[in-house]
Formats: sequence, structure tokens, C-alpha cells
Amino acid sequence: MKGKQDIIGAKVLKCFEYLGKQLKKHEFNVLESGWEFDAKESLLYFMVKKQALSDKIIIKGPPVKIKLNAKKFKSKHKNVFEKDKRLFAREKRKYKIPDKLIKDLIKEEYVKQRVKKISI
Repeated sequence: MKGKQDIIGAKVLKCFEYLGKQLKKHEFNVLESGWEFDAKESLLYFMVKKQALSDKIIIKGPPVKIKLNAKKFKSKHKNVFEKDKRLFAREKRKYKIPDKLIKDLIKEEYVKQRVKKISI
């Protein structure tokens, strides 16, 4: 990438943070992560616990008493159930292994804008 090193470094850091947040958001257990910066070629790494996640995910919804939000949640999700006066939904998980998630993330515009080339 062309540009000042501090600007390039900031872009690489944002990419690293984004990938890490997405791994955690999708419930992957990141054991260790880090990055090494060089203006020409940087290294980002994530060590993830080797285990496939379950087929289903439980999504936490609003309290039942908040009628408008409950109605929206029910219209957005199919398998909705109530527990302790709160709505939940059981849905199919999109990513069960981290490789597929990372492959999709590096195709996103957010990542493409910040790094010239990225590979697994």
C-alpha cells in the first residue's frame, strides 16, 4: 500500500480489530491473536479453538412486555420462544467453522478499503 506508515498501520489495525470482533460475535473462541506491521507486508493472525460450533444459535430478543419490539422480533425470526419474560429465537448458524467466516469477511468492502491484498 502507498501512503504514510502511520496511516497504513492504522488501516491494518482497523482490519485486524474488525476480524477479531467478528470472530467473537460469531462465538468463536479466539485463544490468541496478534499482528506484525510492515508497510509492504503485514501479518495478522488469530488462533481459534479447534471445534465446530453447533448447527443452531439462540438469539436473545426483547422483554415480552415491550410490545412493539416483541412484535418486530417475532416478525423477523421464525422459531421464537419465551423464557423468563424475554423472547428468544432459535436459528440455523451461518458459520460453524472460522475459515468460512474469514473467507467471507475478507471479501467485504470494509476490509478491501483498508488493505491492498489479503489471503488466508
